[in-house]
Amino acid sequence: RTDAVVVELGTNDWEAVPAARFAASYRDRLAGLRDRYPEALLLCLGVWQPPSRPETVAYDDAIGAGCESVGGRFVQLSDLYADPANHRSGQADANPGDAGYRLIADRVIAVLRSP
Repeated sequence: RTDAVVVELGTNDWEAVPAARFAASYRDRLAGLRDRYPEALLLCLGVWQPPSRPETVAYDDAIGAGCESVGGRFVQLSDLYADPANHRSGQADANPGDAGYRLIADRVIAVLRSP
């Protein structure tokens, strides 16, 4: 039995794929996961991108709406991106570093533990 499914898509797509196209594909993917795992908690992670960018907002909105449509829970990450200390080697344009991954894990764990 699968208790939870964590979905993290979009971070590497947001500059090349229009948000509307991503949203449709994302909803389809989530519907397939819901069909396969009807009892599982679906956790949908937002994008690891600057929160001030319109593309980030559009992608996070698409992820949140898609997740809600299948009874999942959205976990925002873009606010964590804003702090360079959360990036690899303190670089503002890099992947999460140890501190960033710890904060992401803390958010995922909090959702897993919540009713």
